[in-house]
Amino acid sequence: MADSSEEHRTARSSVADDVAGPGAGTPVDDAVNGGVDDIDDEENALRTGPWWRHSLWVFCVPVAGTAVGWLDSLHRFWPEEYGIPLLAEGAVWPYLVAWFAIGAAGSAVLRTAATRVPMRGATVLVLVCTFMGTRLSLPGQPGPAVLTVVGAVLFLMAVGWAVPAVRRGGRQGPPRAPL
Repeated sequence: MADSSEEHRTARSSVADDVAGPGAGTPVDDAVNGGVDDIDDEENALRTGPWWRHSLWVFCVPVAGTAVGWLDSLHRFWPEEYGIPLLAEGAVWPYLVAWFAIGAAGSAVLRTAATRVPMRGATVLVLVCTFMGTRLSLPGQPGPAVLTVVGAVLFLMAVGWAVPAVRRGGRQGPPRAPL
């Protein structure tokens, strides 16, 4: 058993030498060693591209979160004694516009940071915040002061997500040791 393991390790290193080239002095290719560093991680990619693509993302993600929150508050999927109440009587549009604006402000911060460094979870953060904000504010219809405070907290959460990523330069974990 030990001989076959040694032969396998020797075969892998000879393949790595062929990939790196003779005397190249470069690190061994992670794909040859069975690593996952070469897998294209779409979520962790740097967001470059034309301004209209960023604007579309900043517009569409909060619209989706607000729409799902509104649709969820229109129909009850569980017994009446469970869960959050449905829509309250009164105007709905001011709350939908407010949550879209809060989500758009947060997504603009996150997308701006994502154009500079790779970020994870920006879309999920905006979707969840706008969905939950919309869903919780439609039945109770809080006043403008409460809506402003909650919106400011969620905006600061987006800033708190973006600033450390920009300061780290996009690294998502502890620094790797050199090979």
